[in-house]
Amino acid sequence: MKLPICLLTSFTFISSQIIPFNEHVVSAAEQKPVAFHVAKQSYHLHKSKRKMGMWKVVRKVKLNRTDLESTSSSNLTSEVNNSLSGEEKLSTMFEDKSNFLKKILSYEQQFSMNSYGGDTYLTRPVEYKKGSIPILISAPHATEHIRDGKVKSADIYTGSLALLLGELTNTHVVYSSRIADDPNYIKGGIYKDTLNKIVSENNIQYIIDLHGAASERTFDIDLGTINGKSMDSETVDKFTAAFKANNITDITVNGTFAAETEGTITNYSYNVLHKNSVQIEINKEYRNPRNDIDSYYSVLNSLVNIVNELQ
Repeated sequence: MKLPICLLTSFTFISSQIIPFNEHVVSAAEQKPVAFHVAKQSYHLHKSKRKMGMWKVVRKVKLNRTDLESTSSSNLTSEVNNSLSGEEKLSTMFEDKSNFLKKILSYEQQFSMNSYGGDTYLTRPVEYKKGSIPILISAPHATEHIRDGKVKSADIYTGSLALLLGELTNTHVVYSSRIADDPNYIKGGIYKDTLNKIVSENNIQYIIDLHGAASERTFDIDLGTINGKSMDSETVDKFTAAFKANNITDITVNGTFAAETEGTITNYSYNVLHKNSVQIEINKEYRNPRNDIDSYYSVLNSLVNIVNELQ
């Protein structure tokens, strides 16, 4: 049975409310995701021209079913008393590590599909989950991204960290949904336009930009504040204290990634939007729950603590 085209429109139902932003005139790279198959030959999205149409329809139906399952998994939180704090909710989730891992993976799935190219049939490479407090969590490298014509690897599990943090604390969350030009590198672009709109419409006061560092890095966490410009030292101390309280002790500030470059989200947030902002680089050893779910929990709990301190 052929499905009507109207049913093939893809959205990510993992969030309670996805807000579209239509004002931006997207670039060729942002508007035509199929073009990225040229940039990345490892995508195995088309078995043959003959099977293209049927495969595309089947894939879309499966994606929507997966998204609904992800929505269902997000409702697991409703089993926890809504009066609990973010830390208490997370602690309750963590009591069953197996289900907690399943929940993490259900969130990460939308990013990890197509070898972390994300859903390459989405028109927009950025999505937004609305929150209720004036703090915005950003994950611009949740999927692969293109910098100077080359595909860069995703910062794996930063997407799931952002979405879980939003669920636990009611922060706003913005994140990359498919491969596109690197939003943390280019000047302007649809990601920053979306960021601007979120900030202006929700009176956002803090922007926390999540990134992933290689396991070879000598730090556990590196906080980038444009060398002290985008966030005051007293607030930075709250960040470091929260991580150390969760046994994450090797923390540097503007040590490797100071977010000085004009194209970074933190630089844009501070210099253009005039908001407190920080780039958090998380060592890979702390953000791979398949290998070490305790370390992933420690990072997530630290972020929950930080959000509570900022309110």
